[in-house]
Amino acid sequence: MLKLFVLSDLHGVFPDDLRERIMDEEPDVVVCCGDVTPFRLRDEYFEHVYGSDEDKPLWEYIGKKRFKAETRKDFADAHHVLGVLDDLPFPVRFVPGNVDRTIWEKEDTESSNHAWAWPDQDYLYPFLDDLLGVKDISYGADIIGDYVLIGYPLSSFPGRVQSDPYRRHRRWLDNAFKTFEWKKHEDKKVILVSHNGPYDTNTDMITSEDADESVQGEHYGSKLARRIVERYQPRLCVHGHIEEGRGTDIIGDTKIVNVGEGRSGSHAVIEVVDDVSVSLRS
Repeated sequence: MLKLFVLSDLHGVFPDDLRERIMDEEPDVVVCCGDVTPFRLRDEYFEHVYGSDEDKPLWEYIGKKRFKAETRKDFADAHHVLGVLDDLPFPVRFVPGNVDRTIWEKEDTESSNHAWAWPDQDYLYPFLDDLLGVKDISYGADIIGDYVLIGYPLSSFPGRVQSDPYRRHRRWLDNAFKTFEWKKHEDKKVILVSHNGPYDTNTDMITSEDADESVQGEHYGSKLARRIVERYQPRLCVHGHIEEGRGTDIIGDTKIVNVGEGRSGSHAVIEVVDDVSVSLRS
């Protein structure tokens, strides 16, 4: 049996009682599905950048000085959350979410190549390198006993399946699953740890009143996550990202679990044996 304590979307806050709950549960592994970083400039991003026909980065609207200051605060908070996770006496497995870097590669667009180099710096992984208990499993396979965890980070959109970035991310995930198969560990149960969940499920619909009107009521999970689940049928897929989608679903033999917003205390305790037992808590 594998007992997982799964959380996501802490966004710079680690509730005081959440650590106590983890200690009480004594899980085999703590899983964090990303977005440990706040997004202080979220409103400005949706006002100026999201859906705009202009190819202009946010700092051209709000100024570089403010962009720098708010981004530095964001990553200071992210480092605090990762530090709390690192202090736990249990192994922690992590994939970064879409706001965990100032720039990232998504499977629906190419990464930007801006004239201003500062935003292209990586503020997450240099900090992660100094941690002992938190391990990033992005596009890799991590074996824990009779189970293997494979990580899919960053995605925040359904993705354009005919695009080169989509194909690149698909290839990385296929390689992770195939590497696991080549190692002849077919007897182990596979768990997909994803930031965004599979497309078109009970756990990926945007219903928040704060969401942009253009996506209200839409399924906004990842088409690549859906493709991976359908093709490889992992025993379990855990994710966050669409916080109002907290709940469960099934794709074939795969149990899908959206654990909700960790910042407000939501999490899941999951036991995997022959069956998958899920307890969503807050």
